[in-house]
Amino acid sequence: MGSHDAHIDLLPDDILELVLLGLHSPLWLLRAASTCKQWRRIISSAVFALHGRRSVVAGSYYHQEASSLRPRFEPSPSTAAAIYAGNFSLDYSI
Repeated sequence: MGSHDAHIDLLPDDILELVLLGLHSPLWLLRAASTCKQWRRIISSAVFALHGRRSVVAGSYYHQEASSLRPRFEPSPSTAAAIYAGNFSLDYSI
C-alpha cells in the first residue's frame, strides 16, 4: 500500500453528506446509517433532515388477536417490497 491510497475516512463530512443525499431509498439510508458512526451521525443530523427528506417508517407492530402475546410486524406499503418482516421479529424478547 502506497502513501497515495484513498480512504473513505478522509472525505470531509460535507462531501460525504452530498453523497448520502443522493440515496433516494429509505432502505438505502438505513443501510448507510448502519455502516459506521460517522455515516449514522451525518444521516441523523438536523442539517441532513432539513434537506427535505420525509421521516422513514419501515412499518408498525400490531396484535392480531386480543390474546396474542407477540405483536406482528407489518411493513409500510412503500417499503414492503424491500423489507423482510422476519428481520423485525420480536421473538427474542419473549
